[in-house]
Amino acid sequence: MKWIKDPQTGYWLKALVGWLYLLVVLTALFYGRESKANEAKPKTDSGNSARWVASFDGQRLLWPEYRFWLNYSKKYQPEATGEALRQQALEYACNERAIQQLAEQEGLTLSAQTLQRLESERDKNISVYGSTTEYLRMVASLYGTEQVYAYLQQTDALSQQLFTHLYGTGGRQLTPEQVAAYQAKQGYLSGYYLWLSAHDKSTGLPLDNAARKAQQMQLEQWREQIITAQKPASQFKALIREYSAEPRVGSYVNGRQFVPGTLPHKVEVQMAQLPPGQLSEVIATSRGDYLLMPTALTAMSQLNNTGRTLRYWAAYDGLFKQRIRQQCSAMPRQLNERFQLPGQAQQAALPAS
Repeated sequence: MKWIKDPQTGYWLKALVGWLYLLVVLTALFYGRESKANEAKPKTDSGNSARWVASFDGQRLLWPEYRFWLNYSKKYQPEATGEALRQQALEYACNERAIQQLAEQEGLTLSAQTLQRLESERDKNISVYGSTTEYLRMVASLYGTEQVYAYLQQTDALSQQLFTHLYGTGGRQLTPEQVAAYQAKQGYLSGYYLWLSAHDKSTGLPLDNAARKAQQMQLEQWREQIITAQKPASQFKALIREYSAEPRVGSYVNGRQFVPGTLPHKVEVQMAQLPPGQLSEVIATSRGDYLLMPTALTAMSQLNNTGRTLRYWAAYDGLFKQRIRQQCSAMPRQLNERFQLPGQAQQAALPAS
């Protein structure tokens, strides 16, 4: 500080500079900590996070949850864009609130045991990720906020409770007639099939006539092996797992269940006409060559290794989901006219479902 000539002035200036330096250091430390704290928080859109997008019978949908449903819709319906995507997200959110309403109408609430289980799962997840901060980071990356995640968890638990209340565990309260009606509506076919493609596996080009003939002869040989085997079904499944263009079919507990239009028409006709357990002749189609063996489909048959029976799906897919959609459709709804997606204009009214 040699450029300060006056001793008194120099003293105060030195002091002032010292205090300013200390202030700068403290400010840097404060904002450094604040920045790290902010990094630990789930990121949200500051202009939208507390704003409501729509309401369903007075139950508001806030932006963080709506954003989750937009991302969810895009992931599982990649062909949806623009307004179709936004409407699908709204329908998902509406269904969540319909479950809440239906549960309330039935006098159902989450038990203390269920809430404790969800809290225990949270503690376990924190332990898995090493800290609350890392757990919140992961939740934020998937759900936007922990509030959204907790809401979806609780609604899912309430949905399971409501399903059991209405239809019994696994849908056991359904009558055989209800299960048969669902099966008829779906048109399910059930069985195992070994498929050798009409195209070369390495080049993707169609097989020539000689290659197709050789392929069909191979199937004829396997057919004889299966028929003469001590356990024909087990032999057939083993060949499917090793040689079929769809090897996973050989691992299904009760064969593959599918709706008409999934396989070539000639294959589906045989699947419908042959009795369960009978092996077909070799079937040549434009997609390739097939051997098949139908399986019986009963109320207690497991569908496609889902771990769920036909009776369960008749209750869940045939009745429960329909009831939720009906409840959602009956809920008065309103779109927040002042809300806009970032960078996009929103329509002013929400059309009826």
